[in-house]
Amino acid sequence: MNNDLLEYYRDTYFSSELPIPFHLKDEHLIYINPIKVRDYPIYSSSIGLLMIDKNKISDVRIINMSYLRFLYELVHYKDDKDKEKKDNMQMLLNVLILSLGEQYNYIININEKDKAELILKRKKDGEKITVTSKEFDQIKSIILYYNDDDYDDRYISDDLQKAMENYYRAKSKNQYNPTLEDKKCYMISKNGMTIQQINEMTYRAFNKTFNYALGSELYLSRKILQASEKYKVDDVNHPLFEKHSKFDFLQDAKQFEETVASAGKV
Repeated sequence: MNNDLLEYYRDTYFSSELPIPFHLKDEHLIYINPIKVRDYPIYSSSIGLLMIDKNKISDVRIINMSYLRFLYELVHYKDDKDKEKKDNMQMLLNVLILSLGEQYNYIININEKDKAELILKRKKDGEKITVTSKEFDQIKSIILYYNDDDYDDRYISDDLQKAMENYYRAKSKNQYNPTLEDKKCYMISKNGMTIQQINEMTYRAFNKTFNYALGSELYLSRKILQASEKYKVDDVNHPLFEKHSKFDFLQDAKQFEETVASAGKV
């Protein structure tokens, strides 16, 4: 997704927790909804199906497929005993129902031109809405960006991906990763919200609020240390004025050059 469009979505929809209208080629209008905290466990256990990098699979046939056709291969089953494909289908339905609504039945179809398309069949009147492979790619991108503030679809090589994973694994070593329950309890302790109120927030807003609240505490702690002659602490910025991404470990020029030299370009 290009930066201008992403900023437009952030300012117009993400910041107000609004559904995003999406105009289809067949002239229908659908809405892409943000995931709420109460539904996040289901979403997070299912969204991996839409994050597979099929172009890194060593099969030319798969590389040449649209992502929707690739999904068709993963979820289409004729035998009820095919547990893997049945599970994949359920994961896909989980994401589509949470993002596009329960008012449709969802079917991936291969049309007469041998192209994959997603059919949304409205439950109340049976009307069919057709989503093309290209439109599905755009919808998938919006879903991922809306519900994960850290999502970034820039391509990186396998070696650089491995270097990044090793970096963050080492950085978080011996560090406890708070659960969703932990985060909810922390938010309650900070602002007096109830579990019910938190559950109705979008996960994006909840997670950003959690990170800012925690970051503010760490900021104040580091500012206190900075004022002490006993400790040497560099100047500290408030987290509200810092923007982080998964590529932060490449910001150091020397490290960037060494990583690119050994692993290839981003």
